[in-house]
Amino acid sequence: MSKKILLLYAAPDSGHAQVARSLVQAIKKQNGWPAVEDHVVRCFPTLGPWFLRLYRWMLLYHAGLWGHLHDNPDYYRLVRRAEEALCGQDVFKVLAMVNKHRPDAVIATHALPLRFLAAVKSKGRMKIPLFAVTTDFWAHRYWASKAVDGYFASSSKAADDLVRHGVDAGKILLTGIPLRPEFAEPASKWDSRRRLGLDPARKTALVLGGSYGIMPFRELLDAAILETSNSLSFPRKPFVSPRLGGSQASGLGRESRPVGKLDPRLRAGDEKREFLTETLETAATPLTGKWHWLFVFGSNQEALGRAKRQVKGSGANGIRLLGFRRDMAGLMAASDLLITKAGALTISEALAFGLPMIICRPIPGQEEGNAAFLAKSGAAVRADEAEDVVKEADRLFHCPALLAKMRHAARRLARPQAAHQIAQELKRMMK
Repeated sequence: MSKKILLLYAAPDSGHAQVARSLVQAIKKQNGWPAVEDHVVRCFPTLGPWFLRLYRWMLLYHAGLWGHLHDNPDYYRLVRRAEEALCGQDVFKVLAMVNKHRPDAVIATHALPLRFLAAVKSKGRMKIPLFAVTTDFWAHRYWASKAVDGYFASSSKAADDLVRHGVDAGKILLTGIPLRPEFAEPASKWDSRRRLGLDPARKTALVLGGSYGIMPFRELLDAAILETSNSLSFPRKPFVSPRLGGSQASGLGRESRPVGKLDPRLRAGDEKREFLTETLETAATPLTGKWHWLFVFGSNQEALGRAKRQVKGSGANGIRLLGFRRDMAGLMAASDLLITKAGALTISEALAFGLPMIICRPIPGQEEGNAAFLAKSGAAVRADEAEDVVKEADRLFHCPALLAKMRHAARRLARPQAAHQIAQELKRMMK
């Protein structure tokens, strides 16, 4: 018997939204069930966009404050009281929005809609099953609720955290984070490099940081220009990355600098993606240099334009600047190393390719936990300063055994079939 599944997340144009879309696709294809997606920002037509702007502003200018607020036990009781008073009565009309879809079950890929619905479910106002997909490699206390019928955990660490927060271990299934189909069957490295016009004999570093402008692209590009122009010789002796933990890793007191503004066509909720095109043709002249650098700016057109001016006339070889791309799987397949923040979806995609990582300035809070998980697992190292990132890349590229060890650790963590597994389990659980 067919079941309708609603995938619910907090805001559009986010990793949580992409996870939901991957699951919608898997449920439709594998189970033959109708599946739809929606987000709770829709319930707040005025406050929702304002809150998203506030969130971005805080990450750009006061990241340490966000790190202090995120999953802080000092505020948990206050949040719980507000939740019982407001969410339990569906003051925000989240349950009303869900009921319009008339689903047979709801799966939340973000803790915010999960808390809304768990509150009304605990009061008997919602009768259908409620599931959660954790979308970081650890789980904070706001994921945990006895009203949730089942959890699809992103990692063993997330599963352990849920149990520590009071979730029955029998409700938890370790699946990984759902990915798009192209990450379940990785493309050939050599074919991907040929399509991108890259020399297959040279190592390639891929730099990703999202569209918010949090990644220090300007500083990284300066360091890459020095490396590719051979005007800076980095030592090949082992470089010790900044340790996770302590004030340097926590982000408290550190204020991130914005790199640019979002393309105005990509405001929250804007679905006119047809305006977005690849910034540079993939059939470019083959790059030269010590190794290749691929910088992806996403929809941050201002930062991309500034980067082009930065590279122009620098004499740098081997640097390619890219805007919004639809072929992220191909870029990862072509690369030997990923330099990124610690967004869980990007990490999961990289793990599917066995791609070693250098984590640079993760967002305090959720991404700090992801960075710690990767470092402990051996799939990534951390370096927060641009010069240190390039030194670390140089060290890894000149130490094949260490790079191979990190690739092995990444493959061991990879769960590219997560969407397939969750769809399969839903079919079994909802007979």
